[in-house]
Amino acid sequence: MKTDRLSEKKWIVKDLSGKIFGPLTTEQVLGEIERNYFLGSEQIASYPGGSWQTLSASADFSGRLLDVLDAEVKTSDEAANTRGKSEVKASQAHGAGSPARDVTHSQMKSQASGTKKTMGGITVPHPPATLETASGAVIELTDLRKADRTEQMKRSKLPLMIIALGLALGGAAILMSGNGTAGDDRIHLLVPRSKQPEISLVKRKEKFDRARIDFQYDTFAGYQKAENELVELIEGTQKASLDNTGEAEALSLLCMTYRELWPFAKQDNKDLKAVSLVTQEAKRVDPGGLHGSLCELVGLVLNGHITDAQGLADSVLRDRGMVAPVLIEMRGDLFAQSKDYVNAIGYFGQARSIWPAWMKTYVEEARAHADQADYSKAIDLYMKVTTTVPDHGVAKIEMGLIEALQFSQYDKGLALITSGVEARVPRPIEARAYLGLAQIYMKRQQLPRALNAAKRAYRLDPTSKDAKELLSALGGDGKVKAGEVDLMFLGEQYMRTGDYFSAQAQFKAAFDANPKNGIAAMKAGICLWLLNQPQDAIDWLRKAIRADPTLTTAYVDLADYYAQRYDFFAAVEILRRAQSAQPVSYELYRGYATVELRRNNFSGAINYGKKALKLYETDIDTLLLMGKASIGLQQFQEAQKYIARVIDLDYNNFEAHSLYGKIEAGLHGVESGASYIQNMLNRYVISQGQQIPQAAIDLRLTLGEIYMQDERYKPAEETYRQALALDPNSRKALVGLGKVLQAEAKSSLALEEFLKAAVLDPSDAEPIFLSGKLYNDIGKPNEAIKQFERVIKINPRYPLAHTEMGRVALRRGEAKKAIEEGMLERATNPDLPDSYLLAAESYFVLHQYSNCASEYQKAIARHAGNATTLVRMARCYRLTGAIDSAQSLLRQALSQESGNPDYWKEQGAIYHMRGMADEAITAYDTYLKLAPNAPDRQEVEGRIRKVQAGDLTPGE
Repeated sequence: MKTDRLSEKKWIVKDLSGKIFGPLTTEQVLGEIERNYFLGSEQIASYPGGSWQTLSASADFSGRLLDVLDAEVKTSDEAANTRGKSEVKASQAHGAGSPARDVTHSQMKSQASGTKKTMGGITVPHPPATLETASGAVIELTDLRKADRTEQMKRSKLPLMIIALGLALGGAAILMSGNGTAGDDRIHLLVPRSKQPEISLVKRKEKFDRARIDFQYDTFAGYQKAENELVELIEGTQKASLDNTGEAEALSLLCMTYRELWPFAKQDNKDLKAVSLVTQEAKRVDPGGLHGSLCELVGLVLNGHITDAQGLADSVLRDRGMVAPVLIEMRGDLFAQSKDYVNAIGYFGQARSIWPAWMKTYVEEARAHADQADYSKAIDLYMKVTTTVPDHGVAKIEMGLIEALQFSQYDKGLALITSGVEARVPRPIEARAYLGLAQIYMKRQQLPRALNAAKRAYRLDPTSKDAKELLSALGGDGKVKAGEVDLMFLGEQYMRTGDYFSAQAQFKAAFDANPKNGIAAMKAGICLWLLNQPQDAIDWLRKAIRADPTLTTAYVDLADYYAQRYDFFAAVEILRRAQSAQPVSYELYRGYATVELRRNNFSGAINYGKKALKLYETDIDTLLLMGKASIGLQQFQEAQKYIARVIDLDYNNFEAHSLYGKIEAGLHGVESGASYIQNMLNRYVISQGQQIPQAAIDLRLTLGEIYMQDERYKPAEETYRQALALDPNSRKALVGLGKVLQAEAKSSLALEEFLKAAVLDPSDAEPIFLSGKLYNDIGKPNEAIKQFERVIKINPRYPLAHTEMGRVALRRGEAKKAIEEGMLERATNPDLPDSYLLAAESYFVLHQYSNCASEYQKAIARHAGNATTLVRMARCYRLTGAIDSAQSLLRQALSQESGNPDYWKEQGAIYHMRGMADEAITAYDTYLKLAPNAPDRQEVEGRIRKVQAGDLTPGE
């Protein structure tokens, strides 16, 4: 603070009413603190071009404020005659900007300089009349001397109580405000605008070079400058020239800059869209290339999909080799997050060797060494950073913590930390800094300062066990009320670690703190869905939409949740609402496609998917969806094109490899599909051990499905058991194994697996439904009904629950009850043929053959026109006397399946009625040969005897 460099710095100060004083030198600001004019709650920024921060949070002035505060407590009577301050309004912090864009730099340019005046014995430069921001807004400046005279009479009348309150507020500001905590300090990420004037190639190169240099500094200010340069570069580039002028590299560097600015961003819908839009453009320009992959990787990391990010990073590194320093650093960061410091150090060191000018790799490697207690190596690396970038706050803080807490160099550590927090640093770093300050002050027996710092640390990170324990030891109560920003931060932290229960609580609290925070409500809903609380999840997503009607992702997620609950009407209505505000959106088209896929309307899914791909041709989610829909239509060659494209874009996408295995089975047979999946298991999963266990499970589940479809039950059973060995709680593996055991006639074992799966997730109706069907199959109707009632209670729209209830009733001889259940089924699932088939069978039992034929006709209209259905429909027509119609249906059945035993039985009945004895006997004999163990064998043999006796009434 006493250095020449610091004493030459100038500042502007903004009080709570928005008045701006200055520019002032460091000594002048200190003087005003000494004379109790500045209390600490004011905002201060270096002049020109600095960012606003609370005066009490500034490392240059916080120590003097604390000294003055201590003195005021001891001599409050004297302070009452010298202190006072007007009531004022909170100022707008860094991040506000012009309507066209949220913020560029917070640089300010002086329009005029004036003469010097004397104020309180200090020579002060006369400030210019106005100050112009980068956005063109003019801020009125107030002469500190003039303001002092204007307010002097008011201040002299303030009672002691108000002065004490001012002191308390000044102390509270030290705890409650700061670089990383003030909501107003958060920024919005900038998005390149379209239709901007083109700039020359030379200018673009200059901007990229400046952006790269600013990026290398690894400071908030540097990243913000880099963001501006890159945005202007991309705006000034015509789309037609993107493919051959290197803008793909600019786009990927902008994505990486977003990643660095994310801790300081509002992290709302606008910021998420910024990342998404730039990623789309990068993947358009560089599909399947390094730069497109880097942007996609940033998106995965910022959305908390760490496992997917690790897989993509590994994939690109395998394909591209160790030549991309940013990608290598990101992979090292993922290792560090999983506490694999040995691998992290290796990756950071390699990235540093390729790009030695990027300071972040030094900091990260130093941190990893410190985590391994190699403090000397860590300090060596930190010193290289601070030598190159003297204002690198993170390096100063972390080096100061080592100096003070590991080597007991308290003075040195204190100086580094207090200097480091002057810079704008990420919230976790700031929390560690204040925790370190508290520990240092404790060592020095400066307990009031230690308590203040501990409160600040706990305020910044209420999850810190160390901060809470230290605060308790110092007599603090540890009950710090978290604001909206704190709650969102905590929710994100919990969400990344998979603690969805704690995460949803934080997001709910953030929404309560700000009911307009749609992102908080949306993330609460997502967590609740992952916690198997579907109705609560839906309610919170609806809150998100009401809070922020522009939140497209919330609409799409909500529609998908409805679709997964089989409420397709509500799902479509939600998407239509979103489309009224945003008619053209690839996310909405993909949302429609997802809904259609979930209700097995594969053609509709493909139509919407094509619309989505026209807007975003490399969207992996849409390509996967198109592959699934094509498989549903048995269009395996089309499916192969879509899934091959996904694999080109992201080789480590194991869902794509699973689908490719199914396509291989469809095109070339089961052995080919199974071989593909097994090769993937051997090459990329088993060889990597525990790095990607979920892929090992998912691939085995696919292999089990392939074997099941070919009725190869033994290898299917073995495969599902292998999946369960990796994860005993895999619901899909339990259900798959249950189906295999049921097919093998191992009913009790199958039921056991279904019930295990049901216990894992009480909100999942599928295993309960399957257990109900199994109970019915083995002749336990009462148990079956209980299971189906549970299904309907969990989800009244669950497909076929009422139909299966009806089948139980029909089996009991309650045909009318069966029809009632069928009608309930078609009220919610009118497009499924099963309720019509049930009604047809029930009407047959009631001898209402015309109704029986009508219901079969409705079922056939809903794609149930297989040979068996045609034969049964023919039987109903025959029993109404419509022999010609019956015979026509039998011809259709024969063309589909000549070996169907039921066809020959019904054909024999028609010949029988027409008195064609020989033909009837031949048809009946063929039936008995095709079904030698038929349960109605005696009945058919009786018909043959009737024919021989000339009786032309075959019966039903």
